[in-house]
Amino acid sequence: FNKVGYIKPEGTYIAWLDFSSLGINDPADYMLKQAHVALTDGRECGIIGAGCVRMNFAMPYPLLTICFNRMFDALHADGLL
Repeated sequence: FNKVGYIKPEGTYIAWLDFSSLGINDPADYMLKQAHVALTDGRECGIIGAGCVRMNFAMPYPLLTICFNRMFDALHADGLL
C-alpha cells in the first residue's frame, strides 16, 4: 500500500485513506465492488475528500486484517499496486 496515503487518526477510530495517486475515481465504490469492503466516500466530507475514503478501524483485528488483504488483492489484481 505504499502508493496509498494514510492520515493517522488523532484520538478516534476512523482514518482517511487517500487513493488519489492510483487514479480511482470513486475508491469507496471500487472497494465495495472489487474487494467487498464497505468504506465511506471521502466526498461526503466535502470536495477535499475526493479520491479518499474513511475507514472505521473499530473492529476485531482479524477482521481488519481481512479487509486490508482484500483491498490489497483487488488493487494488485487490477495492476494498481
